[in-house]
Amino acid sequence: MALLFETLVPDVEALVVCVLAGVYVYFKVSFNYWKKRNIPYAKPTFPFGNFGDMLFLKSSIGHLFQNIDGQTYGGTYALTKSGFIFRDPDIIKNVLVKDFSSFHDRGFYMNEELESLSGHLFVLPGKRWRKLRIKLSPTFTSGKIKMVFQTLVHCGLELGNILDKSTSDEEII
Repeated sequence: MALLFETLVPDVEALVVCVLAGVYVYFKVSFNYWKKRNIPYAKPTFPFGNFGDMLFLKSSIGHLFQNIDGQTYGGTYALTKSGFIFRDPDIIKNVLVKDFSSFHDRGFYMNEELESLSGHLFVLPGKRWRKLRIKLSPTFTSGKIKMVFQTLVHCGLELGNILDKSTSDEEII
């Protein structure tokens, strides 16, 4: 029995080494996606891609966007899944308004049955997004926003006064 165990141990070790090497090569190949396409990207780290620091609460997603070397767009990696980030407001406007038919699925998971608030405009896929947008668009016409603007200014000033009073009294906010 001991002889059988001794002969199997090197085979298991070799199998583990081969599997780990295969996983490492898979990640390395996946991390070359944006480099092959000459797109600026934030340098990924094995195995988390660009989201390891966020996972361990060392940085925020804003720092990830800054790591794209000041470009107006760039690539990221979440594990081996590549993602594309737009940083220029004009490009973002074009994508969300004019070119939406090409970019309607954002890749966020949501389950409205378990979490009813997860079905909002920013994560809904194609047809459902379009239906909700058609319902909400009349709410945000320029006339209605102008009507609400003074109320928002008044509330903002009131909030500023409350914060000034709280900070002068050295209260915890």
